[in-house]
Amino acid sequence: MGERYYEMLWNCASCGVDGLLAKSQRHCPVCGAAQDPAKRYFPPPDKEVEVRGHNYVGVDWRCAYCDSPNGAAAAFCANCGAGKDGSRPVQRLGEASAATPAPAAGVSRRPWLKILGGLLSIIVAALMFAFLSKHEESVMTTALTWQRTIEVERYRTQEASAWCSELPAGAYAVRRSVELKEKRQVEDGEECKDKRVDMGDGTFAKKQECTPRYREEPVMADKCHFRIDRWLRERSLNAQGERQTAPVWPVVGALKGANKGSNGFGAPQLGDEREASRREVYTVQLKTEQGRSWSCELDYAKWQTLELEQWLKIQVRGTGGAVCETLQ
Repeated sequence: MGERYYEMLWNCASCGVDGLLAKSQRHCPVCGAAQDPAKRYFPPPDKEVEVRGHNYVGVDWRCAYCDSPNGAAAAFCANCGAGKDGSRPVQRLGEASAATPAPAAGVSRRPWLKILGGLLSIIVAALMFAFLSKHEESVMTTALTWQRTIEVERYRTQEASAWCSELPAGAYAVRRSVELKEKRQVEDGEECKDKRVDMGDGTFAKKQECTPRYREEPVMADKCHFRIDRWLRERSLNAQGERQTAPVWPVVGALKGANKGSNGFGAPQLGDEREASRREVYTVQLKTEQGRSWSCELDYAKWQTLELEQWLKIQVRGTGGAVCETLQ
C-alpha cells in the first residue's frame, strides 16, 4: 500500500468561508476567489479528509501574475492562463505533530503575549541596570575588628561506609551488605506517533516518528560498613579584638602526641592531637551620613592602615551592596 495523503484546509479571506479543501477546492465555491496557499493549515485530527487515488507529482507553483497555486504538472495557470515560466514554489508549513495542529487562518494572535513580552523586557533591563550600575559614596569607619582561629584535630575512630569496590585503605571491622547502588535506563521498545508533513500541493502525508522507550532497572552492589582511624575536627580556638589591640593567635596549649610526627617516632596513635588550619579575618564597619551601613572583610595590610572615624570613598551597586575592593 502506497503513502496516504490528506487534504490541507484554507479559509477564504474574501467572503469568510472557513475550512475549504486545499487540494480539491482551488477556488472558493461561494465567491470564486482564488486560494491563497500561504493560508493553508492542518485540520484537526478528527476532521482529516483523505485524498483518494492521489498521485503526488511535486510542490505547487505560484503564478507570477495572479499568485494562484497550481499543480506541479500544470503548464498554465488555472486561474489566469499565464504560463509556468517565472513562477515560484508555494511556501510549505513546517512539519507539525498530529497532536498539535496549526491554528486556522484568520485566528488573531493573543495581544497579551506581546504585552507580557514587553513587560519582561523592561524587568530584565531594570535588573541588569541595578546589578551593573555603580555610584560612589562617602563612608566613615565606625569599627575595626579582628579574629584569629586555630582548628585542632584529634586522631580517632570513625564509623563509615562505602561501596566495597571503593573501600579506603586502613578500614577494619568490615561488614558487607547488598544494597541498591543506582537505577539505570534500559531500552524497552519504542513509542511511535504520526507526524504530519505539508507536501506543498494542498495535501499532507503522515509519517511515523518513533523514539526509544526506557525502563528503570535496579543495580545492586556490595556495600561495606567499617571502622577507620582518621584525623577529625576536635575544637576551634578563637582570639578576637578591636583596632586598639594588636592581633594575636589563640593559645593552643599542649597537644597530645604533637611531637611524634616531627621526631619520626611512627604513625599517630588514637587520641593524638594536631593543629589543622589557621584562619584570620579583619573587618571594617562603614556608615554614611544618611545612616546606610556596610561591613567589609579586608586583607591585613589594608586593614592596619585604617583608623576609627576616618572618611573614605567606596563604590556602591544599584542593588545597594558595597564593592569592598574599591574602598579608598
